Amino acid sequence: MKKKSQASDLIGEDGRLKGKTSAADSSRSGSGQYDYSRNLGAINHLSSSFTTDEVSVDATSEKELGNEYFKQKKFNEAIESYSRSIALSPTAVAHANRAMAYLKIKRFQEAEDDFNRYPPCPDPSLTFGVSEHCDPNLITILQQESDVFGLQVLRNGEWIGVEPISKAFVVNMGYQMQIISNNKLRSVEHRAVTNSEKARTSVAMFFIPNGDSIVEPAKALVDSRNPAIFKSFQYKEFITHFINKTGQSCCRLRVFQAAGLAGYRFNDRMLPLNQQALVLGCLLSGQLLYVMFCCVGM
Repeated sequence: MKKKSQASDLIGEDGRLKGKTSAADSSRSGSGQYDYSRNLGAINHLSSSFTTDEVSVDATSEKELGNEYFKQKKFNEAIESYSRSIALSPTAVAHANRAMAYLKIKRFQEAEDDFNRYPPCPDPSLTFGVSEHCDPNLITILQQESDVFGLQVLRNGEWIGVEPISKAFVVNMGYQMQIISNNKLRSVEHRAVTNSEKARTSVAMFFIPNGDSIVEPAKALVDSRNPAIFKSFQYKEFITHFINKTGQSCCRLRVFQAAGLAGYRFNDRMLPLNQQALVLGCLLSGQLLYVMFCCVGM
């Protein structure tokens, strides 16, 4: 197995990813085809309307400012705020928000590029649809096209394809669910890859805590034999750390672990799938379960 590269080894002097591009951010060449040779890594892609010197504020604040502009129907200002948010933290939520603002002012090409649509690539090794990551939120519900593979999860050092199933949703645990479950439910590292023959479209719904919400292990899952692995914190503290921290997923969680657990390995306490389902049912509110079941029943 090849040794995984460090993040610093993947980024060139210009601040962009070396070698790989994101199909979601690739631009069209003069022939009307996507130019996969351009080095436009999604994580480091900046809107042409501003420079890196201007991007010094918190991504969440910029997204919220964009939401306010959107409510006031100031769609150009909303696009600028969402673009700054994407530059700091390129989440699918920020891309989707910006896409909606583009639609309001009838800029359909930009809106299409902001949604999770990955055109076919003759050589998928040239590009990632979305680079490997774990979701920082609570839960993500994903709908995929039923006949196009693209989603992959990392298991035991190997990337495994997730088979798309018609009329089914993928429910992905985010970091906050991992913390609330006291590490019994783990946020899985995943990515999206392109297909050599077909375009792929996916739609995601994110359950995100309020910035002032207190996140901590559920009391029902903590006792003398199962001490709290994580400390209490506000969600906005986590997001600020998540935006600024690079490296493996465990490194992003390390700063939030409880005192006295310096040597704890986050992958050591995974439960069998049937027990994971019991823990999940115990933690989710009735309202959230209702929303999830409504989505699956659509």
